Formats: sequence, C-alpha cells, structure tokens
Amino acid sequence: MDLATLRARLGRRVGFDGNTARLDGFINDAVQHIHGWRQDWSWARRTLQFRTIPPETGTAATATNGSRTVTGLSAATSTRTGAGLSLPDGVVYDINADDALTTTAYLTTRYGGGDVTGTAAWKVYYDTYPLPPDCSQIGTLVLTGNGWTYHIEQQSLTPRHMKRLTRRDYESYPQYYALDSSNPIPAPWLNPTVASGGVGPLTGAYTYWYAFRNTATGEVGPLSEGVSFTASSNDINVTTIQTLQDYGKRVYRSTAGGSEPVFHSDIAATAVSVLNDNTADSILGVDASTSEYIGPHPQQGVVEKVRLWPPPDDEYTVSLTYFATQKPLYKDNDVPILPARFHQVVLDYAQALYMREQENWAAASRLEQRVITMIEKMALEQDSDPSTVIQVGRGEPSTEDALRGDGRWPRWVNQ
Repeated sequence: MDLATLRARLGRRVGFDGNTARLDGFINDAVQHIHGWRQDWSWARRTLQFRTIPPETGTAATATNGSRTVTGLSAATSTRTGAGLSLPDGVVYDINADDALTTTAYLTTRYGGGDVTGTAAWKVYYDTYPLPPDCSQIGTLVLTGNGWTYHIEQQSLTPRHMKRLTRRDYESYPQYYALDSSNPIPAPWLNPTVASGGVGPLTGAYTYWYAFRNTATGEVGPLSEGVSFTASSNDINVTTIQTLQDYGKRVYRSTAGGSEPVFHSDIAATAVSVLNDNTADSILGVDASTSEYIGPHPQQGVVEKVRLWPPPDDEYTVSLTYFATQKPLYKDNDVPILPARFHQVVLDYAQALYMREQENWAAASRLEQRVITMIEKMALEQDSDPSTVIQVGRGEPSTEDALRGDGRWPRWVNQ
C-alpha cells in the first residue's frame, strides 16, 4: 500500500478529521518503529557494485618542507579533492583541494620531507567511495574479479585505527575497510542566473539549481538556492554557475510548474559556465550522452563513505551488500520498503499511536501488544537454524594462496 492508501484506511479506522499531515505523522512513526526493530531485515537488503580508480603517477612535483602546496602534478582526469597524495618522504597526505588548471594540489597538513624541485615522484590514491544514500549498515564488502572472491574485514568505524595496522603498506591487497563521512562537498554560495535565450520550445515556470560533483566517485553535494524563470515559447540561458577547484558541476531543473530538482546536465570543472536550455520535461533526469538515468537530486550534502585500506593499486570491482534505511513517506505514491503483507502492522501501530494521543490507554496497549507479537514473528522469519551449516565448494580461499606475491590486489584463485 502506498501512503495515500495507508492514510485512507487509517482515516476510516479513527475517523478522518481532515488533517492529512497528522495521519501521515502516525503512519511514518509506525513505519520507522517497525523498520528500526532490527537493522538486518532481509527485505531491506540491497546490492551495489562500484569500480575503484587506479592511482595517477608522475615524477616532476615540487614540494617544500613546511608548505601545504605541491606543484608540478599532471592534469587531473577526475576530482582529486579527498584523495591521498604520496610524496618522497613516504607519507600519503590527504588532498584538501586540487586546482586542475595549474596542476597544483593543496594538502590538509604541511609537507614534512626534504625540499624537492621538479623531480619528486608522486602518486595519487583513490581510496574512499560513497555509499548509497539509503545505506544504514553494510552487510558485506567483497572484492571480485575473474572468478576471485574475497571478503574484506571491517576493522573499525574509524580509519584512524585501520591505519595503525598497515606499516605504510600502500600497494597491497585490501585487508580492512572503515566507514567515513569526511570531505563533505560544499554547497555553492552563488546562485545561478537565468534569462531568456531567444525563441524556443519552453513554456511555463521553471526552477534551476546546481551542485558541485566529485567526478571520481560520482558524489553530489548540496544544492544552490533555486532560481525561477517563466518562459513563453523560448529557450532559457543559465549563467553564473560557480567554479570550485576540480569539482564538476551538475545542473538540475524542475518540470514546468514543478518544484523537484531533476537532473538536467553535467558541466566540467573548467568549462565556461553558460548553459542554453531547451530540454523537454519528458527527457529530464537522463544523461543524453550515455542514456544513464540520473534522476532527482539526492537531497543531502554529507554522504557516508567506505574507505579501503590499503588503497587500491588498480581498477577493480567491489561488490557491496547493505541494509537500506526507511526514508519518510512524503508523496501519495511513496511505499514503505517493508513487504506488503506487513502493512497491516503499520496500520495497527499507527492506530495505537492515535489512540494514545486521544488518551485511550487501554485500547492503545492492546493494539501495541498485537504489534509487538507480529514484529517478533517477523523477526523469527529472518533467523535460520544456527545448527545448520552450509558449505559450497572446498571452503574459504586462503589469503596467502590467493595472492600472486607481487603486492597487488589479488584478481583470481589458484595462483
């Protein structure tokens, strides 16, 4: 059942007083209560694959002891902000900002090695990748490739503990991962400017936003303030789109008369910030160059991330299983992620919450007891018999056997 159906049925139970927001509040509280009963509901499990980015290397960097500025890097092919930069002193420094136009990187801490001028070997590592916006907990993290599968252990919630175990082993197979929420992308502080671009197909009131985008990981930051324009059979020019170091820019637009920011197009970090828009509502949300569905803005600025340690030394595929969080139900067609057969439990608990507000304590307690009984039955369905052991093949692969022996991430078995 979607939110509109749940609201209508709850209204029939308790007597609808015309306040839809009040009923929606009871329904959302009930959904969140059931979803939060445990973190590993099978129906909340999701899967995702992402590819790691190989390191970038060079031999002509200039670094001065005590300075946060490193020059002489090659032109960046993706966002380096938040990545790690290895320098001749054997330390991997976090990049606070990268200027793709001048091949300069700014470190979060001062360089501690000896001075080098135009001869320093450097390497940029991409070790941090965003988790899905609805991720509340990681189930498994598995490195895959050419039939080889190996689980990566979560050693800590903080990368600080993880790094103490590695002894500067910057190019080995992944041993640990940690959860991280560092390096949030800033929100634009300049609003876009919109104006008529001449005769065109757009008619109606449109709103425009943009956000900075990490081109390495795909993470999108918070939106700028929205700016509206009413078109009358014309194109629309969008200007004053701010440039921020090596971040790309992603433009969003509403449909005619709408209010939701939907993907319009991407603009490179160094591109001229002028966009002529004649895009029909029917093709918003899709990247015209790749046919990839991007959809609306994720509506958050800080994304939980996973940091792999040691950093990837090449391009690999990582398979992730995670448990999704239940987002609040806003629209009439929003549906809870719990299975439809449990939606009756949502109605029972929402009705109990309503009765408690009406101080009908006895009836509320009876309903709550029934809800608890049903949730406990739901939880029992999740747990298998602990005495049952299932073995596939010849058991777990050995870490030592899987490694090729040259310090790289393993890609296949029996080597």
